[in-house]
Amino acid sequence: MWRKRKKKQAPEKQFASRFTTKDQTISHKVQTNLDYLSSNYLTNTDDFVFFPLEEKFGVAYIETLANDKKVKQILNYLRKAVAKEETSMLEQLPFSYKKETSFKHVIQALTRGNFAVFVSNSKEAIIIDILDIKERAIEEPAAEATIKGPREGFTESFQTNISLIRKRIFSHRLKVEKKKAGTISQTEIVLMYLDGVASEEIINEIKKRLSRIELDAVQSSNQIQSFIKDHSYAIVPLVGSSERPDKIAANIMEGKIAILVDGSPFVLYGPISMFSLLQAPDDYYDSMYIATLLRMIRFAALFVTLLLPSLYIALTTFHQEMIPTALALSIAAGRETVPFPALIETLFMEIIFEFLREAGLRLPKAIGNTISIVGALVIGDAAVRAGFVSPLVIIIVSITAISSFIIPNYSLGVSFRILRFVFIFLSASFGFFGIVWGLLGLYLYLSSLRSFGYPYLAPHAPLFPKGLNDTIFRFPLFQQARYQKFTVDQPSLKRFPSKLNPGKKYRKKDD
Repeated sequence: MWRKRKKKQAPEKQFASRFTTKDQTISHKVQTNLDYLSSNYLTNTDDFVFFPLEEKFGVAYIETLANDKKVKQILNYLRKAVAKEETSMLEQLPFSYKKETSFKHVIQALTRGNFAVFVSNSKEAIIIDILDIKERAIEEPAAEATIKGPREGFTESFQTNISLIRKRIFSHRLKVEKKKAGTISQTEIVLMYLDGVASEEIINEIKKRLSRIELDAVQSSNQIQSFIKDHSYAIVPLVGSSERPDKIAANIMEGKIAILVDGSPFVLYGPISMFSLLQAPDDYYDSMYIATLLRMIRFAALFVTLLLPSLYIALTTFHQEMIPTALALSIAAGRETVPFPALIETLFMEIIFEFLREAGLRLPKAIGNTISIVGALVIGDAAVRAGFVSPLVIIIVSITAISSFIIPNYSLGVSFRILRFVFIFLSASFGFFGIVWGLLGLYLYLSSLRSFGYPYLAPHAPLFPKGLNDTIFRFPLFQQARYQKFTVDQPSLKRFPSKLNPGKKYRKKDD
């Protein structure tokens, strides 16, 4: 009477089983193996090349991934083996190779640019690497330019990127672990860290989060950020990203973990703090005085980006008594013909500037710069002449836009541009009280965030006095003697071989 309902398969199991193919071991017959490959895996694939050599061997490869010179060398060697009727010659192949016994591993090797050789009366396939993909040359990073630092930047090849890091850290303790992500794409993901310095707990946690990624394809490093960061809906970046090898190498030396994704020139690293996102590579190529001054300018720019428009709205709407009389009369004269309240005119110009900024990024570089500058001048002048906005609003919005460009980390700059609109509405509703409440709420929110368990506002919240020598102020390198205690297993390890002050003279004690 009652029929048993079939249990529905869990969504994650359905996802995982969509692209899994039943594996099969390799046959001892060459033609059977080639037929199975062409009919089950690589149908309708015109760049898939497969053919038998007499009855002794069968070869298969994808020609768009292959190095033609290597293919010719392998085929010539196999033809010599056929002519001499000696399959044992394969054991002396002049190429590095490995053996596989299942079609699943063979097809994975083929799609990664390998050459497969099937041997008669053998249930093993010989896999030879013949990958040859054209790569972009190593160039200077466009988004992280430096004045005194190296001019090298990461490329889309993770092997090239690993070599760029390795040539800066010649140590056997630099570990490289490879994983795969993407059900279809099978993208290579690489973890790099310094053994004995990076926290084992954080390394294991990152591995666990990477293993939970369920996507058809992973195309870039930024695509996996939402899967590995502590707070999925955080408005600020919780994972660092850079295309500079020197910066990534420096972070690895500090006990952090780098995550490289094949096909992406941006390398992720963590854990991070908000203060590290306001540091630039040039800070470590200049003196402590120059670096400290530049960092103070960046922190000031961060607050200007966040608060300047909201301060203008609060002053002109609720707290006119705080404005000096001469300035108040000047502001009133400029707003005499403006029919909109301060909130509307500020929002109008902020949105226009965001349009111009986005247009400048999407257009070709030469045209984009022209559009950004000319567009801002023309629209700003026309808006003032038409009486839509006051001249002071143009100045405030322009200063705010310039300040946002000073923030070294692009993602952090965009986050504070979004928060700026929140503070604009708070100031329009509650004046200075709204700004104070907003700052208090923002501080509590940032204090609650974690980057792989590392406090986002460390070393200020919680307070770690020994870490304060490289936040807003940059002390001499010989005073930065220890790692952050939140990131390494052994806090006693020294970042630099000696903390002696080179400016002091040390006398040898008499015996």
